[in-house]
Amino acid sequence: MKNRRCKSRRSSEEHISNVTVERKFIGLCPKRPCRRNKDELVFVNLLWVWLINAKAASVAGSAAKQMALESLDRAFPLVRPGHPVKCINSSDRQSPGDTRLRHRLACVTGFENDRQSHFTPHRRCSARTWIVKVNLLFLILFCLSLTRTAEADGVIDKRLRLNIQPRFGAMRGQAPLPLKIALTWSDPQLLEGHLILRWYVNQTHLGTYTSPAMALSSGSVMRNVMLPPVIIPNEESIFSIQAEFLAEDRLYDLEVHDIFIPLDWRRTFIAGICREPPLQIDKSSLGLPGTDSARLTQSLRLEPFFNVAMNNRELSTMVVEVPPAELPTRPLEYMGFDVVIVPTENIASLTDGQLRALTTWIEAGGSLGIHTDSPVEPSFVEILNRLTGDPDVDATYMQTKEGRLLPSVGDVQGIDLHHCELGRLVVARGGLDYESPEWQRAVQFLFKVRHHRIEEWAEGEVWDVEMPPGFFDYIRPLSFQPERTLAAAWIEEMLLPQTIEGIPLVTVCSILGLFLLMIAPGDYLLLGWIKRRRWTWVLFPAMSLLFTLLMIKLAEAHLGSANLERSITIVDLARDGRPLRSTRIDLLYPAFSRQVVNEHETSWMVPVEPDTAESNAQHGMARIMPDYESAWDYTGSLPGRHVVQRDIRQWSPRLSRTTTLGSDPLTEETPLSGFDWSQVTLDRTTQPAGMAQLSETLHGLDPDVEMKLMQNTLNARLDKTLPVRTRVFHLVEFMTYIADSHLFRVVSQVSPTGAGNWEDLAMYDYSDDQSVFIVMTESRDGHYVVYRKLLTKEN
Repeated sequence: MKNRRCKSRRSSEEHISNVTVERKFIGLCPKRPCRRNKDELVFVNLLWVWLINAKAASVAGSAAKQMALESLDRAFPLVRPGHPVKCINSSDRQSPGDTRLRHRLACVTGFENDRQSHFTPHRRCSARTWIVKVNLLFLILFCLSLTRTAEADGVIDKRLRLNIQPRFGAMRGQAPLPLKIALTWSDPQLLEGHLILRWYVNQTHLGTYTSPAMALSSGSVMRNVMLPPVIIPNEESIFSIQAEFLAEDRLYDLEVHDIFIPLDWRRTFIAGICREPPLQIDKSSLGLPGTDSARLTQSLRLEPFFNVAMNNRELSTMVVEVPPAELPTRPLEYMGFDVVIVPTENIASLTDGQLRALTTWIEAGGSLGIHTDSPVEPSFVEILNRLTGDPDVDATYMQTKEGRLLPSVGDVQGIDLHHCELGRLVVARGGLDYESPEWQRAVQFLFKVRHHRIEEWAEGEVWDVEMPPGFFDYIRPLSFQPERTLAAAWIEEMLLPQTIEGIPLVTVCSILGLFLLMIAPGDYLLLGWIKRRRWTWVLFPAMSLLFTLLMIKLAEAHLGSANLERSITIVDLARDGRPLRSTRIDLLYPAFSRQVVNEHETSWMVPVEPDTAESNAQHGMARIMPDYESAWDYTGSLPGRHVVQRDIRQWSPRLSRTTTLGSDPLTEETPLSGFDWSQVTLDRTTQPAGMAQLSETLHGLDPDVEMKLMQNTLNARLDKTLPVRTRVFHLVEFMTYIADSHLFRVVSQVSPTGAGNWEDLAMYDYSDDQSVFIVMTESRDGHYVVYRKLLTKEN
């Protein structure tokens, strides 16, 4: 049967259009008259209120309404080809703003508009009810999908732009992500708000950062931020940052930015040269042979020392240029570097804050190279003497009358190599040949190459990094990924309680018997005596609820409603006993789901990384994503004063790592807090009488203390049958003595990373004449504190 046509109701002559419109629209094609439908009328009015009176639309004005109207026009055309047209109002295409949008919605949904702008239901022709409902459902879904388009919040405002790029030009592998953020506002009106960054690996949300309050006024604002380390398992994974700016009255969408990060199974070293990049492209900036810039850049690479070509860039060294004014002033910000080089012409331009941060970072494990052939400031000489302080020498360096640097012992010109607590320092005086064996040895020393590897290279050998026989597999072929053998699962199993004791059976049976007595003879006799047996429908549920609450309270009292918190704190000591670096591994096992908030100012907190051996199989070809931690929220200044928020589910253990460079005010008081650690020296610990005296002193402060001097070999065992204290002590020994992975078969240490793994805690070179003194105590139940002191010839 042919479709019947219906005419729109006319409220006045003025409302009659000279254009005839056919009401034929998808499933809303009229076939026969129908009665009013109040549900559809309510839906249209609600839809109009949502689109017209939304807060974002009131801010954006006609721009957002115009976009919504154009979207409706494209999705729901008024005119179907080959048919005459009859619309609600002849001015529908010309009516601006709210009126046009209301008319358009009325046409879409099959309603008309009278002169007073009240919706009245259109006469619906013979159409099946389910067709109408399906179209209405489709319209609802479509309008919801237009939320980011119809509202002003989702409209990208071209006046506000964001640019994100690596702060130092390249990213260090397995380390925090230093970024430079530039916000540009092209309107003279002041804009205040907060920048919000959400970072993802593919579609997995890993964290959110909310900056402090910012004010923009017709210009650009530069900010530096350091995000936590991110694991990129394969080349197809994409790291992206979704940016937004939250103002007082609206939310600006700043689009999605893709950032390149080195893959997890590759190793990328960053060597930073403190100097101004060239202002224009010349031979020096192009790195052509024969220039000082090219020779220095080439000399800082480790790839030529290996016996195999890194065709897939399993290991690479990136050399970046950092202007002196942009050198960080916080020690934690130097975690983006492995080595920092300061040429002679830029020494005087370093500020006191930069020098203090460099000093703290070096003593905590960083590497600094200095080349000076011109006069220097006396304050700089004092810093060098403090770093290289020798109790047998008053001052390692002095100054000539002209202000040039002069060693107390040795030639006027040369290269000095110093162990500065956990870090390294190279001081080159006078002219420098970047291709000389002396400088190449200094570069290896800065990268903390093992002593026997340096000797092998001096004898003409190259470094062998091939896998030992029988070790080839598809999981780790020539892989420089971090060593995660001691991963989260092993530490959780060690720190969690071995057994959980339940409520005694006698208590459970007693409560159950009392409950049965209350609801059986008690209920029957009591209600029968007062002749109100029908009340059992109320008394029985009430008694059941009462005894249920009683059991919950008893379980909380017996099992403990407080969260289980345990920790391992590793404190690295200087020669005079002050803390150089603190690393705290926290286990939180909550009894109920809650949000955990931690405040930090001079520390850096990240989740412990999962084991990625399966994800990195066959050089990342397995396409298995790691088991990422649920997203963390960072608010404030990273890595300055900020707040970390994370949601932890009930009975779900979570591990985190907190790193502090320098003195740690949060270090707990322990029984060994009053011990003079300057007594621990290499000479004293290598003599039986000295070790016996140290043991007697330490046990006098804490009878349960454990101590050991690590030399040459590792005798620790990761055995689950051992007591927890012994296993914690052996865990720290393994962290100190990392020697099985490919990277640590070449180097003994890496500069601090603050990542969720343990490789930057390695500090022992078994091929050199050094030792590590380790002492462990327990501040309270489940909180262990381990002190480590590196003993070398110089200290």
